Amino acid sequence: MKSRIDAGASVVVARSGVIVAAEEGRGIGPLVRLFDERRLKDAIVMDKVIGRAAAAFCAKGGAKQVYARLAAKGAAEILAAKGIPLKAEKTVERILNRKQTDACPMEKAVAKLDDPERMIAAVREKLRELKEKKEKVK
Repeated sequence: MKSRIDAGASVVVARSGVIVAAEEGRGIGPLVRLFDERRLKDAIVMDKVIGRAAAAFCAKGGAKQVYARLAAKGAAEILAAKGIPLKAEKTVERILNRKQTDACPMEKAVAKLDDPERMIAAVREKLRELKEKKEKVK
């Protein structure tokens, strides 16, 4: 799984030691796609970055274990509440935006929430807002 991340995948999903899905892309999008396809259930999920927002998708999607290159401390709490272990190469206080100037917009969207279902709704709303903003710029 780690070699697939090294090769460019953003998120990799495995069951019974077999990789069943790998997605490329930026941000939380690849994980959201796998969640929407119901591919996280009873799976081991490895992602480059797991913040609280991504943890909500893993928790609600029924992941069995989560691994990350970089994880936010709050992500472990979200997953632990559902009995899902998180292992990370590096743990940070919060996930930053791409420019490293502020918190990630997805993390901001879920900052005051603890329920994975409400967190997912907030992330979807933020993704919709960002998409609309991007389309207006074109």
